[in-house]
Amino acid sequence: MILIKENTLSLNRQKKTDTTANVTELGVEKSITLFGSIKQGALVIRTMPLFFAPEWDQIEYEGKTYQLTKEQHPSNRHTIIVEEVVSK
Repeated sequence: MILIKENTLSLNRQKKTDTTANVTELGVEKSITLFGSIKQGALVIRTMPLFFAPEWDQIEYEGKTYQLTKEQHPSNRHTIIVEEVVSK
């Protein structure tokens, strides 16, 4: 289960959407293509057919926060590649 935090800054409130998705770690080859090196904490999120995530700011998964790296829409699915937001 992932939690999508939608972009509702104009309304000065945050809307959250829960959904079920297939979540895997980003593969080595794709990581090198996107980041130039192997990136720890990067995930591929594939939503169920016909579910399209709304405009969003962050995704929470297993207690960690992620930000968008790349989005695709193959075959009526929504594929999102995200990287972990590291607190400083």
